[in-house]
Amino acid sequence: MKKNVLFLFLMLTLSACINQPKAPTDSTLPVLDLTKDYPKMELDIHDIADVEYVALETTDESLLGYDLLYAISDKYIVSLGTVVDPVIHIFDRKGKYLSKIDRYGKGPEEYVNIYNTSIDFDNEECYVYDWNRQQIQVYTFTGQWVRTIKTKEEFIYRHMFNYNQQYLIAHNNLHDYNNVKNFPDDKRPYHLIDKKTGKHTSLDLVIENKVSRTLRKGHDAFESMLIIRTIVANDKDMLIADFGLDTLYQYKENKLVPIAVQYPPVHSDDEPLIIAPEIYTDSYLFFKPVRMRYVPDDVLKPYWDAPYLMWNRKTNAIMEVTKWKDVNYPNERNGRFRMIDQCNLPNNIHFRYDAEKLCEKYEAGILKGELKEVASKLKFDDNPVIVICKLK
Repeated sequence: MKKNVLFLFLMLTLSACINQPKAPTDSTLPVLDLTKDYPKMELDIHDIADVEYVALETTDESLLGYDLLYAISDKYIVSLGTVVDPVIHIFDRKGKYLSKIDRYGKGPEEYVNIYNTSIDFDNEECYVYDWNRQQIQVYTFTGQWVRTIKTKEEFIYRHMFNYNQQYLIAHNNLHDYNNVKNFPDDKRPYHLIDKKTGKHTSLDLVIENKVSRTLRKGHDAFESMLIIRTIVANDKDMLIADFGLDTLYQYKENKLVPIAVQYPPVHSDDEPLIIAPEIYTDSYLFFKPVRMRYVPDDVLKPYWDAPYLMWNRKTNAIMEVTKWKDVNYPNERNGRFRMIDQCNLPNNIHFRYDAEKLCEKYEAGILKGELKEVASKLKFDDNPVIVICKLK
């Protein structure tokens, strides 16, 4: 009897192993297996990057709101403005305040809202996408209006980046919103936008079966993971990680090149497991495997609960980052780390420390090194300190 039970157990185990889907082994591309438990690590940013702390000058003209996004080049730091705080501020690379763009209004040279902003540092132009009026307003760094680029009514550009001298690049994610006018689905949703004429050119990337960030739609509202991006920029090298595809692509020098595939396939489950990219550089991809599952009362829970993974593109190793650390700012960053939108320096990431917290930590005597020196000159209500990290 015991032998029969043991035999039955072994057969069931073998059957389960045979039927269990496995990650592909014959792919010519790296396979990012989202089902594995990867080795865990605490990562000090100084271990992979040269770190610089830049205090943004605080004046009556340059006082910034909370939770702004920034774009950075080798000459400038630009606060991008938001719907809540619709003013764009320009600082030099050392943090000295230079100018602002404050054209909020309903005039022909103004914007009703700032849905997103892209910076062309080479031409010193700022592109403000005003979704309400289906247009992009272009300004100089001193706030002078240059031109208006009209966009199509059936397009919503949640994310838009400066691509090169001629084009912006953007993702049309109308399918993530209530499409009340029932516009046809955009099968090629990634577009180049000519900076002079506004002409749209679709990338040759067809998405037949899209995965929406919006998990529940109602008549008047929708609940969504809109904070997740499908495009991440490394200067003029773009990562496209569309949730409806198993393949991740690099778009660089007008070429679309596959760089990795995910496992399991996106459409192998009714609640797709997708790659949510966070940081993309020549050497690393930081991302989260997120289950697109609707959680009542906390639609972002699957995102916040997902592990934070680091793929080393040189060695192909994957690690789970359980905590981000800064040796000069002890015990302050957990596994959630997001690049602040746009860094126009290749292989750079950046984030910020708020002045109030820095002052508190300085008075408590726990800051170290260069950050301690920077904090010693701050007041509680000063602008933030931008942390710029050049990855090694």
